[in-house]
Amino acid sequence: MASYTEEEFAQMIAQLQDSGQGISNIMKTFKVTYKDAAVIQENLRLKKEAQKGACILEEMRKDRTPLEQMTKRAQEAENELSIIKGMNRNEVKELEKKIRGLMDRIETLEKDLGKRIVTG
Repeated sequence: MASYTEEEFAQMIAQLQDSGQGISNIMKTFKVTYKDAAVIQENLRLKKEAQKGACILEEMRKDRTPLEQMTKRAQEAENELSIIKGMNRNEVKELEKKIRGLMDRIETLEKDLGKRIVTG
């Protein structure tokens, strides 16, 4: 290899690959053997894959925070819903009790009215 570090060489190979040049052009440009170019090319590919993996992991970590917040919100909503359902049950029971009382009163009034008409 010439006087380049492996990292510099890998960056130059990446630039050549990005411009559409194959490994044979890379070998000619840097006067290296196929074996050296292939090893560096493979190392570069592995580094890119590792960077992609790191980016994916970072994105997953970012996505986890909203999920935790959404879970907390869902739990709060479920708690509120159970409270509301409890209130509704109580309100329904109270209203049913009032309705029964009103129905009883109507019956009583109808009986009293019926007696007055008969005796009247």
